[in-house]
Amino acid sequence: MKERISLGVVSLTVTRAQVVKIPPTPLGSLSAVAGHKVIAVFVRLGGLDDLDGVKGLGRRLFAEKFLEGRTTVSDAAGERTKDGHAMPKGLYYGSGDMGGTRSPDYVVVFQVPKESRGFTLLVENPEPQEGQPQLASVALGL
Repeated sequence: MKERISLGVVSLTVTRAQVVKIPPTPLGSLSAVAGHKVIAVFVRLGGLDDLDGVKGLGRRLFAEKFLEGRTTVSDAAGERTKDGHAMPKGLYYGSGDMGGTRSPDYVVVFQVPKESRGFTLLVENPEPQEGQPQLASVALGL
């Protein structure tokens, strides 16, 4: 974790991950469904300021779509969960930049089977440039 991964013109750094035991806000995506647990992956996106036409609310929408469309969690058995939900870190905590228009910090939450362990975040690179991976992986330590 904490290694910057270049993904086309955007970069991603996983800053930490945790199992959500008590949701910090009453968001439905943070409450585990039967037989599952919720893991939260905290990321920082770089390069958003350099994208043409991506400002204000468009920045948040781009970031959420980018993260939701390209991130998957895999467990030690190789089972994958793709249906992550991305949000600004402020919205996750119910404070700060809840609109995600200024901060590069986001959280992606995944509902995973309760018994699963050994998670890795997989990130697809939509437009790999020379020396960049097509698929990046980050061990989450959970």
